[in-house]
Amino acid sequence: MDIHRTLCFPDGLKTCFRCCPPIRPVDYDHLLYRSFVERELREHTSALKERPPGVKPITGYSCWGLGYLDPDYRLVGCLLHPARNNGTDLRHLIDYGSKCRTATCREAVHFEALAGRRQSFWHGLCLDLDSFEYSSPRSNPLFHVLLWGPQLLTFIAEKELPEIARDPLIFERYPFLRLPRPGARRYLVERIERKFGLETISSPRFVERFEDYRKTLARFHADPATVPPDAPFTHRLGLDVSFSDFVRLELNYRRITQQRALELRDLIDSDMLKWFS
Repeated sequence: MDIHRTLCFPDGLKTCFRCCPPIRPVDYDHLLYRSFVERELREHTSALKERPPGVKPITGYSCWGLGYLDPDYRLVGCLLHPARNNGTDLRHLIDYGSKCRTATCREAVHFEALAGRRQSFWHGLCLDLDSFEYSSPRSNPLFHVLLWGPQLLTFIAEKELPEIARDPLIFERYPFLRLPRPGARRYLVERIERKFGLETISSPRFVERFEDYRKTLARFHADPATVPPDAPFTHRLGLDVSFSDFVRLELNYRRITQQRALELRDLIDSDMLKWFS
């Protein structure tokens, strides 16, 4: 059966609460404070069972609406969510309720874009994790892998199915998956795969050749100082998202003209043929 999952609630055995509450520092990780957070979650769960919730702003790095969703204390999630309250949304009781309703991480968007069996394949990376481990970018490799985007992950899954992704085997077969900053590098790997195939990006020497190629591109084509100061912001040009991310994050063009962006794309394709043919 082709089961469609969500990154937040993938299998009924664990949940992701990495983004809760939304006022944490970027590098905050619940797993580092597990014993303290576990005690807080039990207190929140018990308090909401004992009395109806009222308006109460979030303080610190903790939200009083975050607690355990099951009697076995395995699933962590929002106790104010409409799914917990017969369809009534109580998230307005905290001062970040509107953000909680609308925020979705990039990883979840990419996971949602995968077909069910491809989701199941990549879910193999975190089968044995509990909710704390699953919510931690330090212990859950799926967060990093998902930033490579649904296009590459689909091609790999189709090649490897009916197996499931397992650490470290999947990284031994596709070493580029461990490269840092996937969002900045994704476009180049997508283009190389499209022109030369999956065999090229999974070859033993690919990472070394790719890094040389990427650094050369940055050295010769990253020149944001030449862009007019009133040029459009790169992310607002309507470019393909992976290309836009590459231009912003790898070549450091915060602003760029449409013409210059398209010229860069053509130059990159031309250089690619020289490096990987």
